[in-house]
Amino acid sequence: MIRLVHIMTSFGIGGAEQLALDICRRLDRKRFACTVVAVVSGGPMRPEFHEAGIATEVVGKTAKLGIGTIRRLTEFLRIERPQIVHTHLFGGDTWGRIAAFRAGAPHVVSTEHNINHDEGFVKRFVKRRLAGHTERIIAVSDAVRNYSIRTDHTPPGKIMVIPNGVDLDRFRPRPRHEGGRIRFMSVGRLVPQKGHDVLLDALAVLRDTLSSASLTIVGDGPLRPHLEEQARTYRIQDRIQFLGVRRDLADLYARADIVVLPSRWEGFGMAAIEASACGL
Repeated sequence: MIRLVHIMTSFGIGGAEQLALDICRRLDRKRFACTVVAVVSGGPMRPEFHEAGIATEVVGKTAKLGIGTIRRLTEFLRIERPQIVHTHLFGGDTWGRIAAFRAGAPHVVSTEHNINHDEGFVKRFVKRRLAGHTERIIAVSDAVRNYSIRTDHTPPGKIMVIPNGVDLDRFRPRPRHEGGRIRFMSVGRLVPQKGHDVLLDALAVLRDTLSSASLTIVGDGPLRPHLEEQARTYRIQDRIQFLGVRRDLADLYARADIVVLPSRWEGFGMAAIEASACGL
C-alpha cells in the first residue's frame, strides 16, 4: 500500500482543490492510502472529501512565517510516513515541501496550477529555491510549463505537463432549458485575475444590441461589492444574477447558452473544460 499525502493551502472552493478531490476519488484504494492536509484552514470542500472516504487534516497557520505550521506538519508527516507528498498552491507548496524535506519523505511532487502574474519577487525566490529539492513539478498545461521555466527558472528537466481533467460522470451534455433570451454564465472567484469587470464592461456595450441577454455569475470573492456597484452604474443590474458559491455547477451549465471566461491570465481554467464537457 502506497501512502500518499496531498498538501493544500485550505479546503476552499477552487480548481486546484477540485482537482485534488477528483484525483483522490479515482485512485485505486487497494494500492493507495490517501490523506489530504490543509496547512492554513479548513473550508467548505472538506466535507466532500469525507463523503468520498478520504481522510483530511487541518494543521492551521497562526503566524505569518508559519514556523509553527512547519513544525506541526513535519511531526504529522513523520507519524504518517508517506512515500509520496504532493503539494498544491503557494501555501501548500511552501510549508508542505519544507515539512516534507524535514520529515524525510522519499518522494516530493508539486503541481503548478496557474500562470501567476500577481506573484512578486519573494514568492518567485521561494519557489525557485524549493524547486531544486523537488523530485518532479507538474504543470497543468504547456503554457504553465513554459511560464514556470521562463519566470520561475524551474529546471526544464524537472517539470512535466499533465493537463487538467474533469469527472465526465458529473459534467456531460444534457438537455438545456429553452428560453427567449441569451443566457451568459461565468464561473470563478471574484478577484482581479478572473476579469469579471471586463465582462461587465462588455455587457454594458451590448446593452442595446443584445437587449434580451442575461448574465449569471457563479462564485464569490472580495470584488463582489465593486462588481455589483459597477452593474448599477451601467444600469444593467436587472440582467445580472450573482449566485455566490455553488456546487451544483452541472445543473447551472444546463441553463446557460454561452459560458464566458474573461480571465486576465489562466493556467488551464477548470470552468473551461467543465463547460466544454457539458457541450457548451
